[in-house]
Amino acid sequence: MVFYVVECPILEGCYTQGKTIDTAIKNIREVIEMILEEKEAQEILKSYRLSEMGLHTITL
Repeated sequence: MVFYVVECPILEGCYTQGKTIDTAIKNIREVIEMILEEKEAQEILKSYRLSEMGLHTITL
């Protein structure tokens, strides 16, 4: 069985998984929204600029 794991490394504890890449992306959006409800996380994002996005698939 394959699971896709996604994370937002600038937000501590911000990761999730899904059986499809679309589900994993939907899930990470929800996690990011929950974390951003905290004011501290909002401050982190103010100074962050997206510099890299990567997708890696490993099949065992």
